[in-house]
Amino acid sequence: MKAAERERLIALLKSLDRATLDEVTARLTWREKAVLSQRHGLNLVPRLSPEQIAKEYGVPIAKVYAIIRKARRALYAKVVRTPSREAVAVVSEAVEQCRALTPELMRHLKSNTGDLRKVPWDIFEHIVGEFLAYSGFREIQLVGRDQSTSADIAALYVVPKLGTKIRYFIEVKQWRDRGGVRVIDETLGAMIGEREKFGWTVGMLVAPGGIRDFRKFESKGELEAKGIFVKHKHDILQWLKDYRPNKEGLWLPKPERRIQKG
Repeated sequence: MKAAERERLIALLKSLDRATLDEVTARLTWREKAVLSQRHGLNLVPRLSPEQIAKEYGVPIAKVYAIIRKARRALYAKVVRTPSREAVAVVSEAVEQCRALTPELMRHLKSNTGDLRKVPWDIFEHIVGEFLAYSGFREIQLVGRDQSTSADIAALYVVPKLGTKIRYFIEVKQWRDRGGVRVIDETLGAMIGEREKFGWTVGMLVAPGGIRDFRKFESKGELEAKGIFVKHKHDILQWLKDYRPNKEGLWLPKPERRIQKG
């Protein structure tokens, strides 16, 4: 197994809660499961070196390495390279309990787009921020908990060659929410109201659940003329399809959580 594959597998296993990890590793022997957990600190088990594991079980260190390699290969084939329906179901259930965005979660969502509905709201906002970072946006801040602004995300886009700065006020709605035109009015009003303070240029409303009574605005062009761009389910799925991971993992690994004035 290549180093990158090994790191990808271990990161995925560490992102799972205890119950889910037990399900994923159910087909390993008790010794394979124990050695793998001790070697990589899974299931809150203290991490041990191969030498320490060999001493604990009274076996040659070569045997320990052989067990680790066998367990890694079995799990990689099961949950990463060619996951079974059961493995996909297990990871899908874990999506609802995820506490942070990881490269492994992004890879899973690219292959299982239906699980976007299960992602917690704050992780979904981070996913939108990750798409923006991949697309070349700068100064991306996840500010949904910052009471000084009504935005969920603040982001800056600099037009190539021209250097023109476009500062985005971004409102993110949950996948299950189907908002009305009032949401558009509120987004527009908040953006205009905060423009002098934060320098907003345009607003973006990410609404995967759709907008009711969208006919209030004669056309999409009319809404964009007001400075509001609405992104629907098909836009988000296209973002996910086009997305490619950073060589080091995420494009936005540690986002700023408080708004910074431009």
